[in-house]
Amino acid sequence: MRRSSQLLAFVLAAVSSASGAYVSGDWVLTRDGTTGVSALQLAVTSESTIIILDKAENNPLLTNRSKPAMAAELNLNTRQVRPLNGARSNVWCSGGGFLRNGTFIEAGGNPHEPGYADNNGLQVIRHFDPCEDASCDLFDDSGRVMRMTSPRWYPGMVRIDDGSLMIFGGQKFNDWINNATINNPTYEFYPPKNIHGMYHSQLQGLPEYRPLPAGHNGTQIPMKFMKDTLRSNLFPYSAVLPDGKIFITGNNQTTIFDWKKNKETRLPPLPNGVRISYPFSGGVVLLPLTPENKYTPEFLICGGSAINDRLHQNQISSQTPASTQCSRMVLTKEGIAKGWQVEQMPVPRHMVDMFPLPDGRIMIMNGAMAGMSAYPYAIDAVGESDADHPAFQSYVYDPDAPEGKRFSMEGMPASTIARMYHSGATLTPNGTIFIAGSNPNEDVCFAKYNTEYRAEYLDPPYMFKPRPSYTGLKGILGYNETFELQIELPEDDCGDLIMLIDLGYTTHGVHMGTRSVKLVSHLSKDGTTLTVTGPPTPQIYPPGPGYVYVVTSEGVPSFGRKTIVGDGLSPPTDEAARIGMLENTNAVNITYRQPRVLPTCGQLGGGESITGSFLPTAVTGNTKPTSTDTWREEGFCDGIIMSVMLLATAAAGLPWGIDWQKECEDEDVETLFEGLQKEIDDENNVFEESPELELTNADILNGKLYNFKELDKGEEPMGYNDEINVLNDASEDTWSVQGIGSLEINSDIYIHFYLSSAATSLPSASPATCLAARSKNRLAIRTTCQTFSCVVM
Repeated sequence: MRRSSQLLAFVLAAVSSASGAYVSGDWVLTRDGTTGVSALQLAVTSESTIIILDKAENNPLLTNRSKPAMAAELNLNTRQVRPLNGARSNVWCSGGGFLRNGTFIEAGGNPHEPGYADNNGLQVIRHFDPCEDASCDLFDDSGRVMRMTSPRWYPGMVRIDDGSLMIFGGQKFNDWINNATINNPTYEFYPPKNIHGMYHSQLQGLPEYRPLPAGHNGTQIPMKFMKDTLRSNLFPYSAVLPDGKIFITGNNQTTIFDWKKNKETRLPPLPNGVRISYPFSGGVVLLPLTPENKYTPEFLICGGSAINDRLHQNQISSQTPASTQCSRMVLTKEGIAKGWQVEQMPVPRHMVDMFPLPDGRIMIMNGAMAGMSAYPYAIDAVGESDADHPAFQSYVYDPDAPEGKRFSMEGMPASTIARMYHSGATLTPNGTIFIAGSNPNEDVCFAKYNTEYRAEYLDPPYMFKPRPSYTGLKGILGYNETFELQIELPEDDCGDLIMLIDLGYTTHGVHMGTRSVKLVSHLSKDGTTLTVTGPPTPQIYPPGPGYVYVVTSEGVPSFGRKTIVGDGLSPPTDEAARIGMLENTNAVNITYRQPRVLPTCGQLGGGESITGSFLPTAVTGNTKPTSTDTWREEGFCDGIIMSVMLLATAAAGLPWGIDWQKECEDEDVETLFEGLQKEIDDENNVFEESPELELTNADILNGKLYNFKELDKGEEPMGYNDEINVLNDASEDTWSVQGIGSLEINSDIYIHFYLSSAATSLPSASPATCLAARSKNRLAIRTTCQTFSCVVM
């Protein structure tokens, strides 16, 4: 079999160094300190602080009421944490964003948890006014006045061009995946708006109020997109476009939403059925907007999963590979017509953190290579985790490099800490990347994928070069305002690149509000003064906080100084709309509880994760793709994995499905095993190092096994639909090939494929596995609609 050195060569061939103005060399990963609460949600709130929000659980950091903290503030300079005592309602799985004046807003959450969270947080809006002197705290009235129109768990949130927030989607109470009963397919604004009824002059561009048909005076508004994208549409991604409309993606669908007209314009769906919303989370990023590209929006969407979101949770495996797909599209008439352009990441991953760096590249990190988010629902959960095979290796994506040379892990060390479900990462003002969290557990647990409190800091190579510095940035930066910065550049550098970055808010791999905009600038002849122009419009950079980086011609950024873009005032408020919201929505039931059954944890205490007693440690860069090695070491890829799953349903009105299940239980099925086992034995003789394939159930349709197709290397796997005609003839249903995967073994290509029928997609169906062939002691891929391939070492 192939050795790991050959696999390394394969991976590196796909991640050549990208060209462009950036610094090459070693990255340094340092483990230093702890977060006090597990970092489920993150937001940089000042030049020296990060707010970290978790959930109601047995965290080691205690509040001034001697209860486990749900939120903390971390000082990036001292790397110490303090509890935020104001968190009273359950903050678990909320949306987040910043208002026009810089106030951080967190919306939604989870029900009341006695002993941990005083009150139900599903409908709550919390305020946090950032500070740098440890005097600030969350304001949380548990929804008595500061509330949304209805409960939202896993909502989306985006700051729009007037500096207020649009909040949309989510669930009314929590379940592992969304469904029509608990879905909240609506949107609303904070502060509340009287919209699609009595319009404010700011919305209409009119000199005074104009009466229009009665509409939504502070109340929620139906949103068709959030209904059409069921079931995997939680934590939808959104971004304001340069024309003020909003790009939204949920599940495998995309749309442009005009919030002023309440109108949707659907875009092409993501290719190959890849889903990118929870619980199959991918990463989405708006590529940098620059004067050179005329501030034309272009989106990159990577990872996720092609798992069928109609499957029942106990049909989904923690071993189902995530997607390697990256899809990229320019939002112009020509770009939309061209559709999503696909390229492949070095390794599959979901729960992906993606965000822009000051040098224009995109950071891609964290997540897992198999399974899904959530816990503990998978048929073969690892402890409580529904995911497995952590993606330890990070890499960067250069959007300006030629296709095939955009991914690079040059000089980048791999972490040894699994950053999977409930982890996060963010760029910080000084250019370092902060990494924390991971907790695929219902409560604090130190089993294989433990509740993680250790913090890491990843320093790109530019951190070790002479860096520019500047003074003169105003606290309030107006649109099209010209201002001067006094600058010190490294010797012989004439760089004048100014990047304005919204560091946003991140949870579950979704970076809400994050964007990067290049500002127009001019360097004086003596190289000491930069004349800079603020962003052109509030649509290109919505009014609110941002961090300004001066970047040299070699791609070395300065420290990112904080400013408030716009006027620094609070967003527009409408008292009538606020009162309308309070009068027309139900008051929050602050003691509402949802029954919670705590699973048994394999290891409840101990270790450096919780004490933080170990000294800081650092590792320098290498190019070893340890994430892929993990697959080999754990036996995921180092064998022959082939399966055929024939699924039928027992749903009412499908007599053939019912008959199928009955036949699967008939005694005469035993006679089919002998013929099928002979075919499997014949296939075992093909392999030089056989894992001994074994039959685990029976094919009731004429006893023929339709897998183990041998092809010459490079030959396309064609003709499968012809081979399943016998299945269609034998049933009242129509079967089709839903996924084809290949394995390379000793220069030959072996194909496995999956079959499914339309009947299996019915929500009420109870699929039964009637045929499965698998490698002994190795899990077969247990899903339909999933393309799988891996390199065998």
